[in-house]
Amino acid sequence: MAICPTSRATRHFRDADLGVAGIHRWRVEDEVHLPGGPASAPGFLPQERPLDAVLRRDTLDERLVDHMVPAQIDPELLSPPVMTRTRETLAGKLALAADAGGGSTLDHAAMLLQEEVLLDEDVRAALSALLKG
Repeated sequence: MAICPTSRATRHFRDADLGVAGIHRWRVEDEVHLPGGPASAPGFLPQERPLDAVLRRDTLDERLVDHMVPAQIDPELLSPPVMTRTRETLAGKLALAADAGGGSTLDHAAMLLQEEVLLDEDVRAALSALLKG
């Protein structure tokens, strides 16, 4: 489709004065200048952690630990005697739940906790023998 030079749009723009040919009424308020002096560009400081989160993602093991371990934990809970007592109590409750019809999964979990209690005792005995000399 060719555009005819006598189209309606062409006729309207032919008579229009495009651009500024001159200024007839100049006022002092019309003179607007940019601020003087050097331009102060905002400083760019890259944020390392968000960039590292994209470039160096945590491994699956690290992400699982973040989901499994609470951010705030009482330091007393991490002491060996408290952990041993907690394992013993939890193993007993899991064994009771397995006997009540909980299934083999709970029984297996109770056995694993009992093994950890035995390992705690072995470690404690080995450390006391090491410290005695």
